[in-house]
Amino acid sequence: MAIADSVLSEIQARLPLVEVVGSYVQLRKRGKDYVGLCPFHSERTPSFSVAPEKGFFKCFGCGQGGGLFKFIELIENVSFPDAIRLLAKRAGVEVEEETPAMARRRSEREAIYEANAAAVAYFQEQLRKGADDGAGRRYCAKRGLSDATLEAFKIGYAPDRWDGLTGYLRDLDIDLSIAARAGLVKPGQRGYYDFYRGRLMIPTYAATGETIAFGGRALGDQEPKYLNTAGTPVYTKGRHLFALNLARRAIAKAGFAILVEGYLDCIALHEAGFTHAVASLGTSFTAEQAGELHRYAQRAYLCFDGDGAGAGATVKSVDVLRETGVQAQIVLLPAGEDPDSFVRGQGAPAFAALLEAAVPWESYKIERAYQRIRAGSASRAEVLRAVTREIAEIDELERDYWLVQLCGRLGVDPQEVRASRFLAQAWQRSERSVSAFTRYAPPLPAKNPREREFLAALLAQPALLETAAGAVRLEAIEDPVYRRLYGALLEQRGKLEAGGEPFTLFAGDDETSGALADVLSSTAATVGQALAFEALEEQIHRFAQDLAARADRTRLSELEREIERRYVQGEEVPAGLREQSQAIRRRLQGKR
Repeated sequence: MAIADSVLSEIQARLPLVEVVGSYVQLRKRGKDYVGLCPFHSERTPSFSVAPEKGFFKCFGCGQGGGLFKFIELIENVSFPDAIRLLAKRAGVEVEEETPAMARRRSEREAIYEANAAAVAYFQEQLRKGADDGAGRRYCAKRGLSDATLEAFKIGYAPDRWDGLTGYLRDLDIDLSIAARAGLVKPGQRGYYDFYRGRLMIPTYAATGETIAFGGRALGDQEPKYLNTAGTPVYTKGRHLFALNLARRAIAKAGFAILVEGYLDCIALHEAGFTHAVASLGTSFTAEQAGELHRYAQRAYLCFDGDGAGAGATVKSVDVLRETGVQAQIVLLPAGEDPDSFVRGQGAPAFAALLEAAVPWESYKIERAYQRIRAGSASRAEVLRAVTREIAEIDELERDYWLVQLCGRLGVDPQEVRASRFLAQAWQRSERSVSAFTRYAPPLPAKNPREREFLAALLAQPALLETAAGAVRLEAIEDPVYRRLYGALLEQRGKLEAGGEPFTLFAGDDETSGALADVLSSTAATVGQALAFEALEEQIHRFAQDLAARADRTRLSELEREIERRYVQGEEVPAGLREQSQAIRRRLQGKR
């Protein structure tokens, strides 16, 4: 079976070797590499090593070694083509046998990649040598971009002339018709001419490392501010995230991504040390981009411009992220600021404080809805209905908390809303939609997907059971089946850490084995983004914090109901109740 090299590269880019091996072998970090017990022969002392930077594994006991595809061949006992198919399915990459027509398209794509790479080198050289009297370098200095950042992003400059890049590509014997297909040059009456002139040039990369597009930023007030690559055989607008190739490791380490709108917003954040920032390339955030982000992050902090357009983009992006399963937090910039201007003017510590003060999407939407009432564009009833429908779709334990927050902001009695027919219908619609979905998907307990993720992380790295035992109490696990599985894992943690097979340890216990099978079915999807020991350990600590916050929200709802009841019945509200409520609310605000 002939498979294009680009397909193999795409699989390798999406599935780092240590993550794949880590789903089969319990690995521990040792320096730059990872070690564990070899899965290909019996041993008590680890002699199996994975080198992520070099992309290969080696057992110094039995001698087996190789790269990603070789590992799957050996561990799954399959042929090379079947190993490719298995990994392609896991990575979400389509594999087809290469026909002559596909070979021609691949050849064209490779030629475009070559032309784009040559353009990157040309633009960088023009910036370095100060073309157009150093116009590009002065602009970079004004924007506070260091040489290290310019090199990391491969930023360059297109001189203000018609034949600079054209001549350079011609000297390299690069077909100018291919360069035109790439959007680098344009055909005219006298031949081809440069498309980009007098602009800062910012390349965009695919996850596999190829240059796929460019953004040309005007240095002054001329319009358009940006000239961007249109659709080409290697680039489709709305499918890619700018700087994901640079940010994905930092995203895995931080546990979340920062999502901004513009190139320079993203670059400025990287310059300030926030290397887990990516940008939507100036487009409306799409489902394809959300899906790409979801491969690396379960949470995203949205940081769009602090104006009306930015607020509108935030609301739309929240909805797209929620559909993909990414939790959204909103970073609130002062009016008139964007991430670039803020971090350059106020500094990295001030931006870090904004991240700490980020609000959940529910809170953001409630405040936006309230502003619509103040502006006279919506009635209280309309806002109540709209927001209630949205919060009906979240975790049932959090619904009432956000309902109380919404009612408090709108000046509506929560008791009346709880008793309303509309609320019951909204809740039921949400439950029916969950049921309709789970008929066609693997059965997930609707109540606690986070508990499922927590258990999946422990099964991926049993060495973390000791950490989990100290951080997460057994009774904090709400789902009774998952609570039983967690208790069984804690009881057997010594054997699991020594390499015991979970199904063997729980043989005869049908309920625990069933829960185990359910959780194991999602292990790769749940922890495939960051199988490094430290990343999973951080995930467990975040889960423990989430459990504490959930308990606080439940208690706060109980207290607020009691306070409401006393108000309605004309009873005195003890100061202790108010103090408890305020203390929990402050604690919750501090956790966001």
